[in-house]
Amino acid sequence: MPSHVDSVLRNGAANVGACDNNDAEEPTPSLPKQRGSSGLGNYAAASSSRRRSRDLVDVEQQDDDDDDDDATADDKKEKGGRSKQTQQQRRGWMIWCLPFFSALIVFGNHYSRDLNGALQNEMQSDVPMSAFDFDSLNALYYAPNVITPLLMGVLQDIYTAPVVFLYTVCLSSVAQLFFGLGVQIRSLPLILLARGTLGLFYEAIDMGCIPITAPIFKEKWALVSGFTNGFLRLGSVFSFVLSPRLYASFGLSVPVWVSVAISLFALPLSFAMKTLASRYYSGEQTQKLSVKSSASLAAAAAAAAGGPETSLSIGQELLRRLRNAKSLPIQFWMYLLVGLFAYTALVPFYSVGSALLQRRYNLDTKDADFLMLLPEGTIAVASPILGLLVDYWGIRTRVFRMSVALICFVPVFAALSIIHHPDCPKVCMFLLGLFWSFFNAIFWGLCGEFCTNANQTGISIGFLGCSLNLGSSLLLLLIGVLQSGLSQVTADNAIVGLFSGFSALAAICSFILTNIVSHKESAASSNFAHSGSADNEVDVLLSGADSNRGQLLEFSNSRTYSTFESYD
Repeated sequence: MPSHVDSVLRNGAANVGACDNNDAEEPTPSLPKQRGSSGLGNYAAASSSRRRSRDLVDVEQQDDDDDDDDATADDKKEKGGRSKQTQQQRRGWMIWCLPFFSALIVFGNHYSRDLNGALQNEMQSDVPMSAFDFDSLNALYYAPNVITPLLMGVLQDIYTAPVVFLYTVCLSSVAQLFFGLGVQIRSLPLILLARGTLGLFYEAIDMGCIPITAPIFKEKWALVSGFTNGFLRLGSVFSFVLSPRLYASFGLSVPVWVSVAISLFALPLSFAMKTLASRYYSGEQTQKLSVKSSASLAAAAAAAAGGPETSLSIGQELLRRLRNAKSLPIQFWMYLLVGLFAYTALVPFYSVGSALLQRRYNLDTKDADFLMLLPEGTIAVASPILGLLVDYWGIRTRVFRMSVALICFVPVFAALSIIHHPDCPKVCMFLLGLFWSFFNAIFWGLCGEFCTNANQTGISIGFLGCSLNLGSSLLLLLIGVLQSGLSQVTADNAIVGLFSGFSALAAICSFILTNIVSHKESAASSNFAHSGSADNEVDVLLSGADSNRGQLLEFSNSRTYSTFESYD
């Protein structure tokens, strides 16, 4: 080996040994003063150690930051949950303002409706108007209600119910102002025009509240409807009690403008109802006035099928929905017949009852009017209490007890025709108010069960409103024919007989509805029982055939689904 190579090897070995000795004596090396292989090794080791230390510190710091972030996120989530719960509770309390506002609106609506009856003689003498003019005034007010509730209901299905209701109240408020102006300037044509316009919206306002409140308060609908009906009857009572006293003190204009002011209060209330409903539905059902999805869905379906896009006009959409009304269930139509016959017996009685009591029992007008208000006062007091009780009854129990209340109308009306004792009208009117309160609470409590059909709530309420006015209007025409063609005693007996007959028809329809509901409940119970036995069989099979678990579960789910589908 050459000498210079041997020298280089010895020097390298010495340097390596020196490096090992330095590492053992100084664990934390410093930067070497002279450049060489030992200095580079120490520098690299120190740099690696510092990097590892920094990485370790960074990892610990990141863990701490992650823990802080998790704690912050949990705090925010907890705060957000509490805030959301608070908002839901606040919204839950606020939503109960809807039935209260609805009750105030129908209070003013019926106060205005009965103003003419409370001031009939006064209006005829002060405007002035003849008896024919006054009858024309009532005919213009009530006749449109045979059609307008159905139109209102269909529009509420096409558009959003709170928005349509708000526009209806706005138009009615304008008509109220013109009616007050017509009375103020004693203009009979303006009074007739304004009163006829008000008739377009009277029943629409009464029924238009239901599609807004019934879907929200379906579980407590009997209580809500009882509360609303109580205020509704109070509107009539206040009108008959307050209006004559205001006329005696201030003349005709003051009670009329008081009625207008009470009715105009419905405008801010309806706007508040729209706002509350929009909060409840989270903007899904109460957007700006626009045609709902039916026309747009038809166009989209046509486009998806490769055909030309089609859009339905409002008239075509109305006709389409009227044709689709045949899909409403049988129990709805039977419920509608109950209301048709019951209100045909009850509503006309209020138009001719006072004169009938005066003729048959020699009562003066004041006493007869007081007896006619007795059922209204009974309904106003009893409806909220009965509504609270009705919510705890099953559907079949409600319908059966409604049938019993309807059948009780028959002997009450018959007693007015047969018994001539002077105390008979007092007892009969008290019993009539009691049975009517019972029927009224159950009938309108069932509205949430039979009229809130999917996408057809408005048209269901519209058909119901039309039926309630159609029968009473036709019977009033028939009463006029009887009174003009028969003697007074014979006509009175025939009229009371008609009241009893229509009450009996309503009771028969109600008993039929009871059987329909009972059959539905029995079918549902048997289907659920059959579904439960199928599930038990599946469980037994599963215990011995785990390999077929997926297929058996699929079979069980399909059986359960078909059971619900057949019941619906």
